[in-house]
Amino acid sequence: MNLPPTARLRLVDRLSREWYVFKVEFLAQDVPSGYRKERRRELRSDLTAAAADVGMTQAVRDLGPVSVLAHQLSWPKGASSHTCGPG
Repeated sequence: MNLPPTARLRLVDRLSREWYVFKVEFLAQDVPSGYRKERRRELRSDLTAAAADVGMTQAVRDLGPVSVLAHQLSWPKGASSHTCGPG
């Protein structure tokens, strides 16, 4: 039986992932919500995939400080705040 990757995560790993995602989300509040939502989904997926290889603790540690990642997620320069992506 093939379970989705999140079903294989232990509760403590899911909590660790969600806490990291929450902190990034909180620090990136100045970014439009549609863009943040896409990045949040991407971050969850990347953390889940990395956790399968190295464990959640190491996956979170490898991402580095939350504040740095939140700053990197800032809204792209020159992008309109009314759209969330191309076209």
